[in-house]
Amino acid sequence: MNSAPATTRVIGVGNHRRRDDGVGPAVAAALDRLSPDDVRVELCEGDPLSLLDGLGGERRLILIDAVQVPKGPCRVHRIDARQDRLNVAFPCSSHAFGLSETLELAKTLKRLPDQTIVYAVEGWDFAHGRGLSPEAQAAAESCLAKVLAEVFP
Repeated sequence: MNSAPATTRVIGVGNHRRRDDGVGPAVAAALDRLSPDDVRVELCEGDPLSLLDGLGGERRLILIDAVQVPKGPCRVHRIDARQDRLNVAFPCSSHAFGLSETLELAKTLKRLPDQTIVYAVEGWDFAHGRGLSPEAQAAAESCLAKVLAEVFP
């Protein structure tokens, strides 16, 4: 992942060892190969609460994370974290202290960048193992296209 100073920071959240939970890291890895120097791409494969330590300085923050849904169509949702609460749209997280709670805490602490976007990618296979389900793989490709359009307006 690149480490240049960034005006945009993209973070893929998830665990690539839990099937569809790896969609965030998969999209981030693909984006990292295509991103310019002013876009910093990172992974958060542990507790989303750890994101709080690194917030600040970027103008725009884009987070990509899987959300659990019962065997659905694996859609991609764009959520403005400054305007909407992620836990209302997707109350089920695959994390103990989820991304939603982390973002709400960052808001309270006034550490959330002015433009904070979450791409929530529906997944349904969170079993141990590597590789996305075919449905989540298709959603990851769709998510990558949406993030690229946002990064390269």
